[in-house]
Amino acid sequence: MAGEMRKKGPEETIRRITIFFLFAFVFTVSCHILTNFDIWWHLRAGKYIFENHRIPHQDIFSYTARGRPWIDLHWLFQVLSFSIYEFLGVNGLIIMRVVVLLFAFIFLFQTGYRRSNFVISVLCFIPGILAASSRFLTRPEIFTLLFVAIYLFILHKYKYENKNYVWILPILQVLWVNMHGLFILGIGIVFAYLFGEAVSWKAGFSFLQNNEFNIREKRYHKLLLVGVLMIVACFINPYGLKGALFPFVLFTRIGTSTNIYAQSISEFLRPFSVHPTTYNIFYYKIIVILSVITFLVNIKRTQLSRVLIYIAFLYLSLLARRNIAIFVFAALPFMVANLNETLSFLRLKERSKMKFLPAADFRSSRVQSAFRSWTAIVLILFMSWSIWNIALNKRYLQMKVPGRWGFGVNELYYPRRACDFLEENGISGPIFNSLGAGGYLIWRLYPTRKVFIDGRLEVYDSKHYALYQRTLSNEEMWKQVVNHYDINCAILSHSLPGINDMVRRLYNSNDWKLIYYSDVAAIFIRNHQRNKKIIERVGRDSTLPGGGTYFSSLYRGEFFSIVGLTDKAIKEYKKAIELYPRCVVARNNLGNLYLAKGWYEKALEEFKQALKGNTDFVQVYNNIGIAYLKLGKYEEAIATYRKGLKISPQAPQFHLNLGVAYEEQGLIKEAIEEYRKALALKPDYEKARKNIENLLQRRQNGKEMRKSG
Repeated sequence: MAGEMRKKGPEETIRRITIFFLFAFVFTVSCHILTNFDIWWHLRAGKYIFENHRIPHQDIFSYTARGRPWIDLHWLFQVLSFSIYEFLGVNGLIIMRVVVLLFAFIFLFQTGYRRSNFVISVLCFIPGILAASSRFLTRPEIFTLLFVAIYLFILHKYKYENKNYVWILPILQVLWVNMHGLFILGIGIVFAYLFGEAVSWKAGFSFLQNNEFNIREKRYHKLLLVGVLMIVACFINPYGLKGALFPFVLFTRIGTSTNIYAQSISEFLRPFSVHPTTYNIFYYKIIVILSVITFLVNIKRTQLSRVLIYIAFLYLSLLARRNIAIFVFAALPFMVANLNETLSFLRLKERSKMKFLPAADFRSSRVQSAFRSWTAIVLILFMSWSIWNIALNKRYLQMKVPGRWGFGVNELYYPRRACDFLEENGISGPIFNSLGAGGYLIWRLYPTRKVFIDGRLEVYDSKHYALYQRTLSNEEMWKQVVNHYDINCAILSHSLPGINDMVRRLYNSNDWKLIYYSDVAAIFIRNHQRNKKIIERVGRDSTLPGGGTYFSSLYRGEFFSIVGLTDKAIKEYKKAIELYPRCVVARNNLGNLYLAKGWYEKALEEFKQALKGNTDFVQVYNNIGIAYLKLGKYEEAIATYRKGLKISPQAPQFHLNLGVAYEEQGLIKEAIEEYRKALALKPDYEKARKNIENLLQRRQNGKEMRKSG
C-alpha cells in the first residue's frame, strides 16, 4: 500500500501544480486595466440610486430619450460596483471582476471533473478561457457567467450525487434578475434538465424498481417545484411583469439577423462573419469543433438535457460575438463530462478483455499515468509561457488592443481630458457625442450635462440608433439634428470606428471649429457669435502632447490622416513604428499615405513589412495589389489578390481589383467575370456595376466599328 502511494505521489503533485497554473492563467487573463465604456454609466446609475434612494424608471441621462421608459435590471450590479468604487476606486472594480471570474471557473471546473482524468479538464479549459477572455470585462455579464457556472454545478450535483443544493436556485434567480437581463438563461437551464429527466424517466420506466421509481419521481417533482419558484422569482424586480418579460423585448431588438446594431458595433457581429479571424474567434471555432466531436463520440451515453442546453447556447453564440463567453461556459463542463464518460466506457471494455491478464492491466495503467503526467507538464509549460506573455503585455500588442495587464484605467479609451477642457472653458449648450464616449460623459458631466446617445440599448430603440448612424454619415441629417436639438458642440472619440466621415466633415466646415484634440477625442464647437470668445481664446490647434506609447502615436496619426494633415500623420506613424516595429496597423496606414502621395515603391515596402507582422491581415493584401497596379506590375497584383481571397473568400474588393488588373491587360472576359463575382457578394457595389457597363459598352462599340469597317 505504501509503495502504491509512493507511485501515485508524483502524479498527484503534478495534478495540483497543473490545476494551480490553470487558475493562475484565469487570474492573469482577467486581471487587466479598465477598458470597457459602459462601466461609467453603471457607476453613475449606482450613485444616483444611492443619493436618491430609488431606482430609475425613466431615462435620466440623455436629452434625446428624456422620459422614455428605462428598465434598469442592472441596478444591483450598479449599487455593488459603486460601493466598491467608493471604497477601493477603479482597482476595486478590477478586483471584483477577477474574483467573480475565478469563482465562476471554480464552479465550472468542479462540474463533471474527475480526479483521475484531470488532464482532460485542463485541456478543454485552456482554449475555452482564451475564447471567452474578450468578454472578461467589468460588466454585469460577468455575473451571468458566474450564475451559469453555479447553476450547472448545482444541477450536476443534484442529478449525480443527489445533493439538495437546488433550493438555493430561486434565491440566486432573484439576484440574477436584478443584475443582468440574461437571467432567463437560468430558467432555460433548469427546465432543460427537467425535460431531459422526464424523457429518460419515461423511457426507462419499465426497468425501474418501485423504490427507485419513487426516488426519481420525488427528485423530478422537487426540481419542478424549484423551477416554478424560479419563475416566480423573476417577478421580484422593481418593474414587475415588464422586468420579467424584458429579455424577450431585448431579443426582438438585437436577436434578429437584420438588427441594425450589428452594422457598426463589433460585439453584435456574427462570429463567422468576422474577417480576418480574431484570436478569440479562432479559439471559439476550436471549442465548437471539439464540443461537437465529444457529443458525437458519447452520443449513446450523453444526457438529453446537455444536448438541449448546448444547442440553445450555441445558437446564442452564433447570433453575436458577445455571446461567445456564455456558450463557452455551457460547453466546457459538457465536453469534460462527455470525454470522461467515453473514457470510462472504453476502460471497462478494456478491463473486461484483460480480466485474466492482470499484468497487462497494470502495464496499461502505468502507461496511462505516464501519459497524463507528461501531458500535464506540457500544459504547465504552455500556461507559464502564456502568463508571461500576458504579464509583459505582448498579447495586447499582438491583439492591437490598447490594454495592459494589471490595475488602473486605460487613458486611451476615455475622454477624461476632453471633459476637463469642456468644463475649464465653460462651453455650454447640448452636446453631440459618439456612442463610445457617452458612458464616460454621463459619469463626468451628469446632472449638469446630458448626452445624445450611450450604450444603453434598453433605452434607445433601433430608430434612434439609425438616426445616430445617419447623422454620422449624412450632411443634411446632421444639420437637421443640430437645428432640432440646438447642438453647440460635438465630442467625438476619433480612435473608434465609424467616426471618420463626421470628423473630416466638421474639420472642413465653416460652421464648426476644431478647438481641442488629443489621442482620444476631438471637440468641435459651432462657429457663431456666442462662441466667438471661446474660439478666439482657444484657437484652432489646442493639441495635448501624446502619451508616448505606440497606441498614442497611432491614434494621433489616424486623426491627422482623417483631417488631411498628411505630413503630421506620417510623422506620428513613423513614431509608432519606432516604438513598436511590428505594428502592422501603423505600417499599413503609412503605406496608404505613401500611395496617396504617389510614392508607390515606398508604399509597397511598408505593406510588405506589415505583412511580415501579420500574414492574415486581409487589407494589406488589397493595398499591396493596388501598389502593384500603380507600378504596372499586373501579374504580381493578380497573384496578391488571389492570396487575399484564400484568407477572405467573401471580400468583394479583391474581385473588383482583380477585374481592374485583367482590364489593364486587355482581358475583358476575365475582367467582367471578376466584376460579376464582386456584385454577387455585394449587390449594391456600384463601382463593379459601372465597370461592367463600361466594358460591355466598349465591346459593343468595337463590334459596331468592325461591322462598319
